[in-house]
This record gives sequence, C-alpha cells and structure tokens, in this order.
Amino acid sequence: MNILVVSCVSDLSESTLYISLAESGYSVEIICDPRESRVEEFRAAGIEVRVRSIRSRLDFVSALFIRKCIQKGSFDLIYSPFNKGLSTALLATLGLGLPVVSYRGTLGNLSRLDPSSYLTHLNPNLSAIICNCRAVKSSLLSVGVAEEKLHVIYKGHDPSWYRSGNSKNREELSLKPSDFVIGIIANIRPLKGVRYLIESLAEIRAEIPAHLVVIGDLPNNELVQLSHDLGLESLVHFIGFRSDAREFLPLFDVFVMPSIRREGFPRAVVEAYCSRIPAIVTNVGGMPELVRNGESGIVVSPKNSHELAQALIRIARLPDRGRSLGERGFELVQSEFHVNTYVEKVRMLFESLCDS
Repeated sequence: MNILVVSCVSDLSESTLYISLAESGYSVEIICDPRESRVEEFRAAGIEVRVRSIRSRLDFVSALFIRKCIQKGSFDLIYSPFNKGLSTALLATLGLGLPVVSYRGTLGNLSRLDPSSYLTHLNPNLSAIICNCRAVKSSLLSVGVAEEKLHVIYKGHDPSWYRSGNSKNREELSLKPSDFVIGIIANIRPLKGVRYLIESLAEIRAEIPAHLVVIGDLPNNELVQLSHDLGLESLVHFIGFRSDAREFLPLFDVFVMPSIRREGFPRAVVEAYCSRIPAIVTNVGGMPELVRNGESGIVVSPKNSHELAQALIRIARLPDRGRSLGERGFELVQSEFHVNTYVEKVRMLFESLCDS
C-alpha cells in the first residue's frame, strides 16, 4: 500500500504512526510544513519527505503540487490530519477516485449552512474520518456526516514519551509537603472552565490545605482578579505557558480539566495518567470516555464548583484512593489508549479502504 500524508506539523502520535507504517513495509510519502521538526527522523525510516507550506484551504498552487505528486507516486490512499491540508488534498484528487481520509479531534465549528465546512469534513468526496472519541463522532453525525464514514480510533500514547529526567520540586512554588496540590495544564480559555475550579478552591480551603497550579497562557487578567477577589492570591499559582509543563506533573495530587463545552479527548489528561495522577473532569465531550467515573478518576457536572469541590475533598481525604485511581488511569493508557493500538487500528482502516 502506498500512502501519501499531507501534514502540517506532526505530534508524537502521528509521527509514530507514519514511521510504524513505513517500518511495516508500506510506502509512505509525507508533504509537511517547513516547521516540521521530525523531517530527518522520517527520512531515516525510509519516508520520502517533501517540505511545503499550505497557506489556505483554497491553496490552488499547492493542490496542483499535490496532484503532480500523486500522478508520479501511484498512491493508494491520501491521509491528511489538518484542515488546510485536507481541503487542498480533496482539490488535488478531484476525478482521480483515490480514497482520502481525515482526522477530527474537536467538537463543533462545522455546519451545513457554512460553505467552508464542505471544503473539509462535509465534503462528499471524503472517504473516511478518524474520530478521536465517540463524542466527536456524535458531533459529526449531528451535522449530517454519514455514519459509515466515521471511525472512532483513540489517538495513542506511550507513557515513556512523558517521562522527564527533570521535575519541579514543591519548594520552587513555596509548597509544603502537606499541601494538597491541584493542577491544570491547558490553553486557558473561558471554555476550559478554570473560574469554576478557582471557586471550588475557595469552598474547600477551610477544610484542606489546598493549592492550585495553573499552567498555560491567560487570555486576560480575569482569573487573576477572581483569585484576588476570593482571597486566594497566595493559593493560586499562575505559571503561564511553559514548554516544560510536564515537569510540574509530579507536584500534583490531582489533575483537573473543568471544561464547560467543546472538549474532545484532551492529551493533558492522558499525560497525567502516564504519571499515575488521578483526574477530575467534567461530563463534557469525550472526557467521560477517558476518565471512568469512580474507576480512574471522577466525572462531575460542568459549571458546578460545589460538585467539583466535593470531588477534590474526596481525593484529598483518601490519598490511597487517589493513588489507586491514578494507577488505574495508567493501566488504561497501556491497555486502551496506547500508540500501538492506535497504529494497528489505523492500519486496518487504511487496508479496508484500499480493498473496497
């Protein structure tokens, strides 16, 4: 099977997929952005790499470039995991009858009334969509995508990716060994629901010695002001964006993702699991598929700071239970969300599309 990947910048799951397919004997060629850091790694695996920046969803020059690559390469299938590449690949394959496969990891932002949606995931010429969770599949069904096109394959991970030789210590944040540390790593936008997490801290501070560590860029000063208004300025630590964010994970007693809408299958929760940290998430999007309530973490209602506070108290007062939840989360990554499982399921999908 000859596969053409039209990519931008690959994450670890995607790059492992491409290299694993090449090492299994498939012919893989990648068109990727100049910012791609794994070009030499791909080439070392026998993958031909063409570097090109796709500038828009209607990049006709890039579509012509891709079409010429297709005509030279005798490809059996095109895979593109990002919107600009997908729309350009669909343009390039018009009339060629090649199966084109996409990836969808987010909810929303597609509509039958929006013409731009037909350039990507609502395009009738798209053969299949890899959905990163069942919630994404449901979202696509709601806008009219045929069910036979939708394939739920959880993006895989390997715990070894997230091990770091370095880790932060509590003294760096003036945290005592007895403090109960709550952590969140995210792109801090309103839909992440961090305000409800801060409000929950205000509710529990009289009962447990809790601190909140927030890692990620803040869009404005509202959350800082909220923490001041609630008298929590010494208990909430806004770290900002950090390229070494995972080095903070060993500090956390619990990881929280309190999103209020449009959450897919957050990698940050998987990273917490890989460090055996229990998770509390809201019943939003694909998160209940990742966090099994009472088994590997706790699932609460969105926009409910009181319910979130009670979940935090449960884990703080039963540390052995928290460790057990974190251990079960690690086991889930190994058994259900491992990159090897992901690679095999994608390979089987590609094979079935080429055989049909």
